[in-house]
Amino acid sequence: MSACIGARDDLCSRILFTPNPFTPFINYRRQTVNKGELIEAIATSCDINKAKAEQALSAVINAISGELKSGGSVQLVGFGTFKVAARAARTAKNPRTGATVKVAATKVPKFTAGAGLKDLVAGRKKAGAAKAGAAKGAAKAGAAKGAAKGKKK
Repeated sequence: MSACIGARDDLCSRILFTPNPFTPFINYRRQTVNKGELIEAIATSCDINKAKAEQALSAVINAISGELKSGGSVQLVGFGTFKVAARAARTAKNPRTGATVKVAATKVPKFTAGAGLKDLVAGRKKAGAAKAGAAKGAAKAGAAKGAAKGKKK
């Protein structure tokens, strides 16, 4: 039975089943981007074909993985830092049997989000602002290199 009675049925159904134009559309179906979709986004953004975009993504992943494997860290200003964290040896309990188990010390990859990414996710910063900030930083670095070259001569 409907919650609305009589002549109000039509009005009630329009209110209940019409999306609110003031709320943004949220995709509840899926919230994870896979590698193929990321490659497609890179290709579209950089105006290159998918094969080149896949090579670029693989190069970035391999560079980060290689640096972490050697024990280093990778810092992308405004995005975040990839680093290796050490986990100490510990004792744990097997939940099925209740027996104590020794867990060996290990190293695990860790990502810490940067201030720019945190602000972007929180809605305090727009996506284009990160590019503008990076361009300003590159311009300052270029100016500093130019000044340094002028001093050497």
